[in-house]
Amino acid sequence: MDSGQERATLDHKESVNLVAFSPDGKTLASASNDKTVKRWNVASLKELDSLIGHRDSVGSVSFSSDAKTLASASRDCNVNLWDANSILEPIILLGHDGPAWSVSFSPDSKTLVSASGDMTIKIWDASIE
Repeated sequence: MDSGQERATLDHKESVNLVAFSPDGKTLASASNDKTVKRWNVASLKELDSLIGHRDSVGSVSFSSDAKTLASASRDCNVNLWDANSILEPIILLGHDGPAWSVSFSPDSKTLVSASGDMTIKIWDASIE
């Protein structure tokens, strides 16, 4: 069996910690130590935007199953919710006392969970309307 062939290289300014596809597979999100989340068009392999809102490394990113919301978790202890259709300012979820390491949406996109170095899992209402 032949190994896969590289199609492209997408860059951040520092280490990339996690990547996630949107549910429709058209967008890729990446979380980086450069304090950004970047969204990429999978077909064109071009950067769509660079989401700036964290004050420290971003360790995790997750799309909601309805693709309306993008969540990110950071060492700055915050979880950010981004409206995927109009990426402007995030809604910042405060509550962790340590780095937020991971985020994940429920299958119905109504609930978000985050895991933290403060030894807690927070359960959030994921609605951003």
